[in-house]
Amino acid sequence: MATVRVDSELMQSWISAVPVPASHDFRALKDGNGRPLVLSLGNDDVLYLLVASSEGQSGTYQIIDVTRSLGLSPDRDKVVAYDAVQSVSSKMIYIVLSVESASSWHRMLVLRPFLPDVAKLPSMSFKELIVPQPSNFDAVKGIYLGSPDVNKKSYPGVVLSYEPSDRLMSQSLVALKLSEDLSTWTLNKNLKLGENADQILDVCSGALGGDKGVFTLYRIQGSLSIKFTAVERLRETSLNCPKGATRIAPVFKTDGSSDLVVAGEGLTYFKSSDMAYKGADGFLISNDPIFRSVRDLDVSINTSGDPTVSVFVSNKAFALGYVTASIKKIGRETPPTIPLLPEGQGGYFSSFVASSGNKSLICASNDGTLTLFEQAADTLLWKRSPFNVASLDKNIEITCHQTRLTLLDAQKAALTGGKAILSSSGSVLLTINGQQTILDGEGTEVTADHSGTITIVCPTGDISAYTYTVTDISDSNAEPLDGNLSIDPAQKVHSRMMSLLTTDGALTSAKTPSGELLAPEAASMPTQDLKVMTEGMRELLKVRANFALKPEIVTSSLSMPLNQKIAAQGVKVLAASAANASDSWVDKAERQLWSAWMWVERQVDKVKNWVLRAANGVYEFILDIGGKIVKFVVDTITNVSKALSWMWNKLKAGWKKMVDFFGFLFSWKDIIECKSKYKAVTFKLFKESLENNTVDKVADKVDRWFEDMKTNLRNLTLPPELAKTSTSPPNSTAESEKTGDAASAGWTNYQLQHGGALKQSKVQPQATSTGNSTEDALSKLFQKYIGTLADSLQKTASDVGEKLVLLFDSDRSVSAGKVVQAIGSDILVGVLDLLRLFVVDLIRLGADILKGLQSLLTCRIKMPIFTRLYEDMSGRPCNVLDIISLILAIPMTIITKIFTGEKPPLLPTVSPDTYNKMIDGGQGVSKEDQLKFNQMSASIGLGAISLQTICDIVEIAGSAVPIAGGVAGVIGGPFALDGKLIMGVISRAASFPAYKRIPALEISITIWGLSTLATFVRAGIRRLQAAIKSSGVGTAAQYAQQKFLSGLEVVLAVLSIGLWSGVGGVEYTSQPGEYPDWIKDQDDTTYKLTGSLLTQLGTVGTAVGVLVDEPVTKAVAGVVSGVAGASSYAILAARHYRALGKGRYASAISKI
Repeated sequence: MATVRVDSELMQSWISAVPVPASHDFRALKDGNGRPLVLSLGNDDVLYLLVASSEGQSGTYQIIDVTRSLGLSPDRDKVVAYDAVQSVSSKMIYIVLSVESASSWHRMLVLRPFLPDVAKLPSMSFKELIVPQPSNFDAVKGIYLGSPDVNKKSYPGVVLSYEPSDRLMSQSLVALKLSEDLSTWTLNKNLKLGENADQILDVCSGALGGDKGVFTLYRIQGSLSIKFTAVERLRETSLNCPKGATRIAPVFKTDGSSDLVVAGEGLTYFKSSDMAYKGADGFLISNDPIFRSVRDLDVSINTSGDPTVSVFVSNKAFALGYVTASIKKIGRETPPTIPLLPEGQGGYFSSFVASSGNKSLICASNDGTLTLFEQAADTLLWKRSPFNVASLDKNIEITCHQTRLTLLDAQKAALTGGKAILSSSGSVLLTINGQQTILDGEGTEVTADHSGTITIVCPTGDISAYTYTVTDISDSNAEPLDGNLSIDPAQKVHSRMMSLLTTDGALTSAKTPSGELLAPEAASMPTQDLKVMTEGMRELLKVRANFALKPEIVTSSLSMPLNQKIAAQGVKVLAASAANASDSWVDKAERQLWSAWMWVERQVDKVKNWVLRAANGVYEFILDIGGKIVKFVVDTITNVSKALSWMWNKLKAGWKKMVDFFGFLFSWKDIIECKSKYKAVTFKLFKESLENNTVDKVADKVDRWFEDMKTNLRNLTLPPELAKTSTSPPNSTAESEKTGDAASAGWTNYQLQHGGALKQSKVQPQATSTGNSTEDALSKLFQKYIGTLADSLQKTASDVGEKLVLLFDSDRSVSAGKVVQAIGSDILVGVLDLLRLFVVDLIRLGADILKGLQSLLTCRIKMPIFTRLYEDMSGRPCNVLDIISLILAIPMTIITKIFTGEKPPLLPTVSPDTYNKMIDGGQGVSKEDQLKFNQMSASIGLGAISLQTICDIVEIAGSAVPIAGGVAGVIGGPFALDGKLIMGVISRAASFPAYKRIPALEISITIWGLSTLATFVRAGIRRLQAAIKSSGVGTAAQYAQQKFLSGLEVVLAVLSIGLWSGVGGVEYTSQPGEYPDWIKDQDDTTYKLTGSLLTQLGTVGTAVGVLVDEPVTKAVAGVVSGVAGASSYAILAARHYRALGKGRYASAISKI
């Protein structure tokens, strides 16, 4: 049956982004996918449109400079007023703005409506949307757009004012009218109130009975009045104005009519059907004090199901609250008013309803920082998220629960591209494999990546977390799950928390890694009070653990029995701020919905008393917040954690300290130390290889290697037991599970593949000293051989490669014997003589190729996430070699700590003299130096596999067939190919089989030569591709060379499979003691052979994916590349740590 391996951590992470430009004036709209689309007048007086990114880091936004797109200059032209509305039915967006130039020249810009197509918005010219305008008019200081659905073919009503909103007079208003074909517009300057108002308090556009018009709230002779005035015909309607009215706002309905809300001594709602008659009365839907001093008022309407209207207000004390009412039930029920943000934290805002139906709003702090607030429809809890713009060289740190799921089939092979049905214990917006996704109780299909992995990132600001459930897995090779799988992302955190709370004295003395007390308040709290609190926290942890076993979605308006024993005991106080928890103040508490919890969280210092108790079968959390006594029923797993988080805050355990203590921390000092060693070793190997003509020495051995290959391939036999070895991963061990599936260990790969790091990288090239001579030599070399080799090589590669790809795709546990049998060694031996001549000539150019790579290593690079991390940690500029070394060091440090509890040992220093002796044959190299070299090789090689597999996926996806006018796509991402190439050079240079007294040494050296050759071939092709690209010619030639390279890679990989099988056969049949410094270990041989087969099968999959043009085979090849690469990493990682656990570095060479 199918299985899922899971790991999760609370951890720090980063997104490559910067905050959007600050603003206090914005409109919340929606894009075509229902995501926020924000029109914002920045504090710099530039009009921006913020669009959710379709590329790069999920959750970030692109900035469109609307001011410039309109043909305006931010230096000369200033947007002084604007408004925007969006049709509920058609999604069309309407924008009107007023512009003042430096020369005091005024312009009115009316834009034709447009659809919010995310793909088209970044390149759209807003200037082309401008409706031609009259030449002269006065400066407009206010714009009020009406309902966009009054008439589906006409523009919304547009009312303009010549004065700012705080200085409006009766003669300030005019109406703007557009022609039906939107070719021009005029002003109606006769729009006036029927009476001379002393003061106009507020204005909004609307529609009654099909008439577009304006609602005006004004004061005349000491009395308040509200009037609707039509703009296209003589019509006025007066309303019965509520007492103390200060603000009004329209409710645009889908039928085009407008209801009206009025804030005064309460909140009053007028229905459009009633307002058709003079003197209409509204319905009081709330008398909460927050409506008595309203500063801002905004309305959003949810038309799905039973239509509801949500009215958000911020008062003059900058508190923010709202009320949601069923439009059909207005006048028959009084909905609760929900406090959302306490005084001083409200700011400016604009509300909307997300595509999910969830209430949402965008709020600006005092300095103009924008934040998105979203409410879950089921739990009613609010969550806040920042508004960020993707950046190549800036990072924003976040905290998150990161959960890693690995989907496996019945043979424990990774389900590349497998589908899983995921649900959540509450509606929540997550990032899954780099894409924003909403999970709820209904279940959503999610696709695994090339390694069968689904990574869920849930940003959080407290210890609470929704639980997930996997209900099904689907794939051609997968059987159903044995029941549902429940996943608790916060399980580790709560387990660590329980351990702390059950250890005497631990809470008062617990310190973070930086030495700060975790909970300073605990140390000064009376002993009895601390005891009661810890007992209550432990009780909630137990309840949460029970919930996590069987998660259920519970509507917050209901209560659910959590503990029947407590119910039988009546009321029991579990934790309290004082001994008088049973005093009468507790009984005065009013039930509050969890939608108000954010308001509670932000007032922890204002709480006078609090009680956590069990009563009538439920848990109740009661608080006295400045005299307002509220009660929350703790009835879901998330609510339990919310209450726990509040208690920790009460103990002054700040969120950063909580993450540092209970979560996973990157040990950057150890990582940078490890990275520096990788960098030093690699740079030294490059330098010494060039100075000591190592490449020429390798070329001198090519003839011998090719003769050895012929002999080994012709005589290849596998012991029967080894021939049965399956390419499916061996039974999982504690080591393989905790290293291969750790959420923290997978962080680097996630950022490279899904976080935009690999695709968005930019290398700043430097001039090289080799000029064009190397490219010319390479070009002549390919012209010499490509004709004689191409046909036979590509035919052989296609036949054998496709055969292996289809064999592995049909049976992920295919035996080694079947793989070797499918190769057909006679065919391969036949092309070796042709190949040998090409190889010798190519390697002779190796020194120049290495010089080009060495130059590349010192180029500056901007890689999202990693460049900024490195520069912040090291304080130095970042080049390509720094990035490669860092990418190797992060997972190696993390995995080593998971496995051993300690940082990785420093890589031993291998002197240039020792290295060259190894290449020359190993004479005079001590056993100690050989062991050091193998330890270094194992560490570097293992890290290379993972990155190379990701690069392979990018390469297959980018390969294309040449068409008229060029190549139909980019052949791989630039850094994907260069990164893979550099990884190959590093792992080749660091993995020469230097430990001499081992079985089949000659075959191992031949394999190393083949791997080195493959790296040189790839390096040569990359140099040619760069030259062709810079000259702007030769797309067909470029395509032919890529085909040639791919064919060559298939042949080399298949040769390596045969040779690896030879190594395995010799090891398997060797007798104990036959090789004095080698320990016979048949399990280790099985691991090595299986991992090596999978590594080469992954290479074959990548090459075939580029080599073939037929889309189905190309897709299958991509799957094989991903599955084999992921499985290879898992197996070789298990082998690596198994060997280290036994103290055997010599047998831990991960990739040769």
